[in-house]
Formats: sequence, structure tokens, C-alpha cells
Amino acid sequence: MAKKHKCQDNDHISKISAQYNYFDWQTIWNAPDNKSLKKKRNNPHLLFTGDKTWNGRNGDTVRLPEKKGCDKQDTDKEYTYKIIKSKKLHLNLRILHSDFSPVKNADYEFELSGRPDSYTGTTDDN
Repeated sequence: MAKKHKCQDNDHISKISAQYNYFDWQTIWNAPDNKSLKKKRNNPHLLFTGDKTWNGRNGDTVRLPEKKGCDKQDTDKEYTYKIIKSKKLHLNLRILHSDFSPVKNADYEFELSGRPDSYTGTTDDN
């Protein structure tokens, strides 16, 4: 039976996938048990954590599919295994004015928690 993960603050499928040691977040997102969640939330990186002030609004629950193990191999033979690097998560960020037009040619500095360096640059026309 699949395990369940009740979404907490700042949860998203990539984070949950890393937390439970899945190679690819799509393994969880595309699991048949998550079909209703996928239909309700069309973006896997925007999950609902619930509303504590209103009892009827429970957060999302993600079902974790069973992991497939390796096939057993004979010990007296040679085998070749391919190790695949895990996929990286990318962030696309748009900085907009209140009328939703892009902020053009603005200097920025972006700091990411857990990283010693910050990212600096200038916004483009988009």
C-alpha cells in the first residue's frame, strides 16, 4: 500500500520527491494514486497546505508509490549498470509592476537560502 504525505508549509512535488529519495518527481506526480490531486492542482509545484482557521479546508495529501527495487542478479556474472544523475529543479522568476508589465532594466540581487553566493544581474525586456 502506498504511503501518504500530508502537505506542510512550502511543500512541492520536487521537495517531497527529494525527502523520500525518489529519483524523479514525475514518478510521484504521475502515479495513478495521485490522479485526483493532479486534476485538482495542474501545477505540481503549487500544493495546498490547508487552512487551520476553517475546519473544512484540509491540505493536499500526496500518495507515494512503491519504489521498484533492482532485479536480483547472479553473483558469478558481470553486469553493467548505468547511474543517472538526478534532475535539477529550475526557477523562472518574472518581476512585474502592479499592472503586470515587466520591470525592465532593473538591477537585482537574488539570495538563496543555503547558498553562500548571491546572484546579481539586470532584468531584460521580458
